[in-house]
Amino acid sequence: MSYCELHCCSAFSFLRGGSFPEQLAEVAAELEMPAIALLDRNGVYGAQRFSVAAREHGVRPIIGAELSMEDGSILPVLVENRTGYKNLCELLTQAHFRSEKGKCAVQWDELPEFADGLVAFLGSARLQRASASPARTFGILPKQSLKSSRTQDAFASTPKACAPQTFESALAPMTLPERVKADYETMNLTTGPHPMKLLREKLPNIWRAIDLVQARHGSTIQIAGNVICRQRPGTAKGFVFISLEDETGVSNAIVDPDLFERFRLVITEEAFLLIEGQVQNSDGVVLIKARDIKPLVHERLVGSESHDFH
Repeated sequence: MSYCELHCCSAFSFLRGGSFPEQLAEVAAELEMPAIALLDRNGVYGAQRFSVAAREHGVRPIIGAELSMEDGSILPVLVENRTGYKNLCELLTQAHFRSEKGKCAVQWDELPEFADGLVAFLGSARLQRASASPARTFGILPKQSLKSSRTQDAFASTPKACAPQTFESALAPMTLPERVKADYETMNLTTGPHPMKLLREKLPNIWRAIDLVQARHGSTIQIAGNVICRQRPGTAKGFVFISLEDETGVSNAIVDPDLFERFRLVITEEAFLLIEGQVQNSDGVVLIKARDIKPLVHERLVGSESHDFH
């Protein structure tokens, strides 16, 4: 019998998985697995990408999720059919809706309402009360409705079976820069510090966006940040507007046509820029007229993609 991995986490499970859903499907095909299951923590974020990639590689995709229960335990569940997927989505939606931002807590007493079409792994502790049924022997929730006494008995032992794990990982914990980089590479955003904040101590002469209102009109200063927008309106006679984001806000620079041609490749290709120019401060609205533009290159700098308009 071929081996099937039924408990994979993708990069959508922060600090738990390191591979994109497409990569999991590719490796499963290389290992000749007939099927593979994706169980991200408290969500089905990569389900669509995973399903498409798995089918392209000839692997059967199985969708599921790791549910964070109200007592801190984890309950892995698999989707058996369309009804199961619908129930899993509704269960997760309710749990996220009533929980604090960034948290999710599924209640044990609401599981019977959404049990149809779902299969749960109950853990080794379930073996103590297992019957002769193969499904029960391996700690898998029977496929019958939870309204039956059999499945109610199964879930009665589930909280103990899914107690929080306390093992220590053999891998060194990720550093803060590594976490921020992983956030942007997988989700194009971060809940941690802005990449510019990690470099601020090494950029003492660079003005922060929040401080620009204090810049003297006509003075020459430097700004830097993640390029989040490039605009070259047809009515602007070739002038280009660049928006840079740092940990405090957004600063804006204007580039004349000649300077743009000189630094075209840097402006259009670099994700982070350092711009030196003259301050135009009018009624608290600050714009930097660029004189020199350089790429801001550092291994810690990974930011969001720019939205460009031409």
